Amino acid sequence: TEIYTLSLHDALPIFRRGKAAPEIIATAQQGQSDLIVLSSHGYSGVQRLLLGSTAEQVVRHAPCSVLTLREHAAAPTRIRRILAPVDFSPASRAALRYAVEFAGLFDADLTVFHAVLSLPPPRRLSAFARGLEVEALKQAREDLATLVKTKVCGAIPVATKIAAGVPRDAIVRVAGRLKTDLIIMATQGKKGLERWVMGSTAELVVRHAPCPVLVLRPG
Repeated sequence: TEIYTLSLHDALPIFRRGKAAPEIIATAQQGQSDLIVLSSHGYSGVQRLLLGSTAEQVVRHAPCSVLTLREHAAAPTRIRRILAPVDFSPASRAALRYAVEFAGLFDADLTVFHAVLSLPPPRRLSAFARGLEVEALKQAREDLATLVKTKVCGAIPVATKIAAGVPRDAIVRVAGRLKTDLIIMATQGKKGLERWVMGSTAELVVRHAPCPVLVLRPG
């Protein structure tokens, strides 16, 4: 694979030969890049198993933030609506601060979203599980309100949303429903067994999101 990038220092193209993701990452490291911008093909099933996803690999290992745009999808000419998913981790709190500044810069509406993990319970435990879910949603709503009050401090108007479900699916669903122009979120950088078992929410959102996704590295 030939990698074509544009160096902002001398405005000359850089050509590298090799596997796409490692070469993109190496180029970003050598150039001390602040941002990588690339398209996401949205592979799934057998195609993704065989070809992998360059965007997801770059998101996982990049030394800087990554902006992904869906292939064949038109980039928004103006950013009006931003979605900031949070899971209350330090990385997502930092991403929220960035999203607030970003929204203020573009005079965009910001929605802060949290998904309470919810999976279909065994039938005999369904009533008990529903009770737990209601309590979890209530607590999450309170925590989200506190987080927004702390991190936003009235800088811009912010809406909040809570939903139950698998986080990656809930984020994509809410982004589509709100006609979001940009998702800003953090990556936790899971590795090894933890990533194999839990997956990466950021990588999966990149694969399925209906809009561009800006993934921020921790720190």
